[in-house]
Amino acid sequence: MANPVVTLILLWAISLGVIGILQACGAGVSFRIAPLGEDFNWVYFLQRHAEYPAARAFWDHDARNPLAPWWYLAVKPLVIDTAYGLFAIRKVVDLLCGLSVYALVSTLGGAAYRKAAISAGALAILWSASGIVGQINWTMLVAASASLLAVAVYVRYLNSGRSEGAWVAGSLFLYFVALSTYSLQASALLAIAGLGTVRYGWRKGCADAVPFAGVFAVFGLIWATVGYVPADTLRLDGSAPLRLVQSLAGWFWDPVYGHLIHELGRDYVPELVVCLGAGVFLGVVFHRICGEPGETGDDRRLALELAIAAFGIGAATLALEMTSALWVPGTRAPMIQQVVAPTLVAGALLLLPARWARGFRLAAFAAVAFLAMAANARQTRWTGDLERIASGLRAAVPKITSPTMFILTQPALGLSPYNSDVFVKNLYRSNEVNLKIFSPGRQGAGFPPYADLTFGADEKGLWAENTMGHRGFILRKAHEWVPYSQVILMRYDETGVRRVSVLRKEETEDYQVRFDRTKPLYAGERKPGPPVALARWELQGAKPPKDGVLELRGQPVGIAQHPVALQADSDYVVEFELRGEGDTRAFYADLYGEGYDAAEQDHMISEPPGREFHWLRFVISSGAAPPPPTWLRLVNPSPGTVWVRSARISRLDTMEVGLLRP
Repeated sequence: MANPVVTLILLWAISLGVIGILQACGAGVSFRIAPLGEDFNWVYFLQRHAEYPAARAFWDHDARNPLAPWWYLAVKPLVIDTAYGLFAIRKVVDLLCGLSVYALVSTLGGAAYRKAAISAGALAILWSASGIVGQINWTMLVAASASLLAVAVYVRYLNSGRSEGAWVAGSLFLYFVALSTYSLQASALLAIAGLGTVRYGWRKGCADAVPFAGVFAVFGLIWATVGYVPADTLRLDGSAPLRLVQSLAGWFWDPVYGHLIHELGRDYVPELVVCLGAGVFLGVVFHRICGEPGETGDDRRLALELAIAAFGIGAATLALEMTSALWVPGTRAPMIQQVVAPTLVAGALLLLPARWARGFRLAAFAAVAFLAMAANARQTRWTGDLERIASGLRAAVPKITSPTMFILTQPALGLSPYNSDVFVKNLYRSNEVNLKIFSPGRQGAGFPPYADLTFGADEKGLWAENTMGHRGFILRKAHEWVPYSQVILMRYDETGVRRVSVLRKEETEDYQVRFDRTKPLYAGERKPGPPVALARWELQGAKPPKDGVLELRGQPVGIAQHPVALQADSDYVVEFELRGEGDTRAFYADLYGEGYDAAEQDHMISEPPGREFHWLRFVISSGAAPPPPTWLRLVNPSPGTVWVRSARISRLDTMEVGLLRP
């Protein structure tokens, strides 16, 4: 067999090659995965690093894991100067996880278990699917890999008969890197103590763990001085034994896996077939290249030591998920799963009969490869959704020049009310913009603060979180009334995301939105286009225009109509410059066509007589798709007389405007 490291790099390259081939075939799996979820926060930090250092911003936000920002700063160009660089970093971390698992297994087992170590490392390379929306766990997996390497280096010290102290120094350094990157790696010292106890007795095992405990204590004192722990972090909520079982289960099976498979089977059957095929292919290839284990040795001892190492590294995660009302079972497991689960599987395979072990290993390769491809397909779809949203926003507002609040009136695959603001700030690289999205739920229900939207009266505006106007790091700010002049409504249709200017109460009833208005919302400023030269009015019972003014007498009924090209389900603003004489209360305007004449479209003018011309403005909805031709009509069945000098019609959702003249 080739050098084990070369073999693992080859297997990693094969897994990447499969993604590349599927992307070239348009099969729904790709490298085109943009930052998602909490990734937006890190992009925000890095974009503003010059004015507000990313390390300081992260500490102000979360007050933990002080080394994590420096990993991001090391790869900053890939994160903020490329569209899909963060996913490329995540793929490199797959290889790191594989190499660290290989290092641990091979160091504990020695040359006799080299093939078993390669299989364990290969499984870690494939085990990249998790319940995390984006790539936020890559630094946590770097920390977990550093913990495994710290344990592996310590084992080298044990293998030397505890005579080569330099290995302990190296192990302490890796432990400190892991702890500073992700504080839940503190429990790796339990793996040190446990392995030392198995090899040399509990006294020496505990003595070996003392320097590691000292590093942890110093780190804890520093954290206690400058940081804080959220109040809900250590508060038992539910049965501790049940939470323990749930947390352990999360090391191998994230509940999101089930949702992912169900989603593919329901809505994306072609992608499901592709992912299954790719999973089986990679499973077979990995199984063949790793070869038959064929090792002989003390399988039980090695399985025990692998379990000690895995449970030691994961102990802090278990403790947190068992005792926290904030980090419930399964929420922190993705931060260690890619290294802990393959390590435990490697130990389990040693305890199975050879024939069963071969079959189980093949099934494990295929299963985790399928889940990795399925997770990739989901993230690829989310990326496409975000790109369509970004394109629609930029088309509506190419550049932010004043405070702007976008409202997306449907849920989005890759966005939530929690992260939509940061997404749009990153998109425009501006703090003067927000994006709020509708969140499904019963109207009037209790909202999380970031999902609370209330559409108030015209003079009030929109009640929402407003994070505009701050130069420093911002994610949350108190709610306030945002004037509708700053609000831009966006909506999906078959072509993507487009701007609209009307929102009705019935459109909000399935969402966690309050609509405290008696009439539809017409948001933003209308920006009419140039006047459009149109044909003359068609008259029935009305006098021809004199000096550019239409005269509509009510006895007999006077009708003037003008052809308009209507679109379905659109709202039109109609404006008239007119004056009246006598009783004109029955005078109305409507949209009319053959087989298209709804009473609710009749808008009664009911203007009192007046000697001076003045403008009136109202809105008429087109309703269902009207068959052409259609007209805008003025109808006067009243006894009084109405004079019309000009009229304007504007389609609200696209701002298309035409000027109608008699």
